[in-house]
Amino acid sequence: PRNDILLCTPPGLKRELCGRCQIPEDKKIVLCALADKSTAPHITDWQAILDRLGSDYIMLAYLHPQMRSRLAGTERIVDVSDYPDIQELMAVSDVMITDDTESILEFVVTGRLAYLFAVGAEPYQKKWDCYFEYTELPFPMCASMEELLSQLGSTDVDEYQAGVKRFKEKVRVKETGRGAPYAPGLVGPMARGGSGG
Repeated sequence: PRNDILLCTPPGLKRELCGRCQIPEDKKIVLCALADKSTAPHITDWQAILDRLGSDYIMLAYLHPQMRSRLAGTERIVDVSDYPDIQELMAVSDVMITDDTESILEFVVTGRLAYLFAVGAEPYQKKWDCYFEYTELPFPMCASMEELLSQLGSTDVDEYQAGVKRFKEKVRVKETGRGAPYAPGLVGPMARGGSGG
């Protein structure tokens, strides 16, 4: 149910979120959701990410508390680390960059572009048992700022989406956006903004 919002996004959510974050509603959004403080030294140029994506993008930065001091906010780079629900941020985002496999595996249901900033992935896999190897994930994997910028400018969207489709079939993703009795966007007493308990 927590992922219903990613497939059945309430029509007014982006307008509401953009108003709350004071950003233009007509811009595309790249969500940088970085949960591991060890990632911080590797993100050396936030503006370069936007430059690579183009002038029609704005960045929402959802960061580990110890990373926030490294972020120089601008009109196009907005710190949303205190935003209460990352699912809403993902629902309105066109592209996601993250070091968090949990978040990226939820974002995958949207089919939109996502990049895994996988600094330290190999030692992690050696230390813990995982359901699958990082190399099996369909997302472009980046171990450095240079790799991230290169991937942002060269991803084949059709090939990416085909890979996502194969991955979703492999792990049996069955998301429909109707996991709860009153999914987001539906008319009913418990729909978002309604009076249900």
